[in-house]
Amino acid sequence: MRSGETIGNYESDEGDEKLEALHERYLVYMKEGIGDESGLSDEDEESVLVDLVCNSARVEEYWRKLSDFRQSPEGDAFIEESVVKALREQKSETTTREDVWTYLVGRNIDKRWFDVLVRERPDIYAEDFEVMRKRMTSVGIDLMKSPEGGGLDRELFDALPDDSIDFANLNEAEITPVITHFVEVVARKMGLEECPSCEVTISKDERTIDVCSNEGKAYNDRTIKVDVNSHLSLAAIAETVVHELWHQRQKEIELRGEGVMARKYKINHDFYIGSKNKEVGYDAYRAQLLEREAWYIGEQFGLMFRDDYFDRHPEKIDEMAKVYDEIYDGRYNPMDATDGFDLKYYVVAKRIQSKRQKNNG
Repeated sequence: MRSGETIGNYESDEGDEKLEALHERYLVYMKEGIGDESGLSDEDEESVLVDLVCNSARVEEYWRKLSDFRQSPEGDAFIEESVVKALREQKSETTTREDVWTYLVGRNIDKRWFDVLVRERPDIYAEDFEVMRKRMTSVGIDLMKSPEGGGLDRELFDALPDDSIDFANLNEAEITPVITHFVEVVARKMGLEECPSCEVTISKDERTIDVCSNEGKAYNDRTIKVDVNSHLSLAAIAETVVHELWHQRQKEIELRGEGVMARKYKINHDFYIGSKNKEVGYDAYRAQLLEREAWYIGEQFGLMFRDDYFDRHPEKIDEMAKVYDEIYDGRYNPMDATDGFDLKYYVVAKRIQSKRQKNNG
């Protein structure tokens, strides 16, 4: 079972009364059971476990009703042993009861369990940034470089042309095929076995910057969501697309089950820290393997996208570097603009200008 997995609007085939009775018996097993002997038939146990996996309210109910056992010395020790076995990839040594406890912890990660994750698997939850950067740099280079060798892959960088989105007059019908095409180009270049569908929306709320756009989706959902109004530029949209497609790549690697990274991705999916987890904080969300990789490759692509813009429009460098000074002084806020340029464009322009001035002595 995966800590982030849900299955639509699942409804059990079992009668409500029978299913409730089965869950009550299973709760006793979770507290007192030994080995795999839950006392339920295989069919009844399957009904309980399917309902538990597909019903987030049921997970909350279990966590609440089992609180006394969780907080007891005996229960805490048993649960930690179960979680440690999962983190150490000792699947063959675990019982069904231990697996279910591991699943429940994965859906309820707090400071207590986060400390266990970091202690047991620092390579997943506290990997050194430079180690990750060295591993992912070659991935980013392969994604962005021309297949003919040397320079950027123009198909990628031309898939979102400068004038393809009018941020002042957003039109979903006009924008959707542009972003969908970009998704298809990146997915193919990334080597995805299956190109996800693309859901393009224009939120009506006040503009906010997205974090991980697809967080909370079912694990096997092959759709990525891009809300245009949550972005300020084409480069930011490119960052989101590459970020989300890398998550799809991670899933494919994991599902093939081949190699060290596949096993790491599985553990991280089973014990995934959401961006809104206030118990452990946003930094923990960003530092976990799945997110650190996706954020890095997305941001690197966005950076190259902005660099490429200035390569093609060198006349804009000084103008936008000057606006950077206005932003720094608090006289201009790019969040209020709809011209398709976000803060990072001005930062890049200032960097290029400063480098050029330094080289010119």
